Amino acid sequence: MIDTKRISELQAELGSECFAEVAALFMADLESALGTIDPARADAVAQFHLVKGLALNLGFRDFAQLCSRIEAKDASAEDINALNRLYSTSKGALVPYLKSGDEGA
Repeated sequence: MIDTKRISELQAELGSECFAEVAALFMADLESALGTIDPARADAVAQFHLVKGLALNLGFRDFAQLCSRIEAKDASAEDINALNRLYSTSKGALVPYLKSGDEGA
């Protein structure tokens, strides 16, 4: 689901408090980008690529993998729904790291 090694690296580099702040900013950007994704747009592949990059920065491994699969094909409304569901699940998995700043306790 999430890349705990990436999260640990970010916590070590930034400190737990700063990591929580940075993660909140990335999640806000990710949520904003998710809200504008439209498979019918000419730049849809670029939109999915942006979302994938934001997700990788947060350690949202499975979410980024889904973005890669969607990038490689014509996206559908169901793909967008799947991304939104997986984002919610990934965000929920990250929350313990934001609260405690340690190994997901």
